[in-house]
Amino acid sequence: MFLVEDEIDFRETKAYNTGVSRKSFQFLHDITSQYLQSIDSKLDPSFASLTLWSHIHGILSLYILKRIQVEDFHTFYKKSTSLLLRGLE
Repeated sequence: MFLVEDEIDFRETKAYNTGVSRKSFQFLHDITSQYLQSIDSKLDPSFASLTLWSHIHGILSLYILKRIQVEDFHTFYKKSTSLLLRGLE
């Protein structure tokens, strides 16, 4: 992984072993599916969910590890996510 110096075996983490990540992704997939249906989108819900998941985790990882510097992260995050969501329509 490009964000950390040492490799981490994700299978050894508490999130993986308790299913937290799986449940979180399933929740995102469910609401993404509902949204796509509500706008009669032809996008694959799994593809859209994975795209959103990757975007969210990427931005948060970069911010937490101080790889991006923004004055107001909350505003940056909202604008960035809104830009991505507009692409779903």
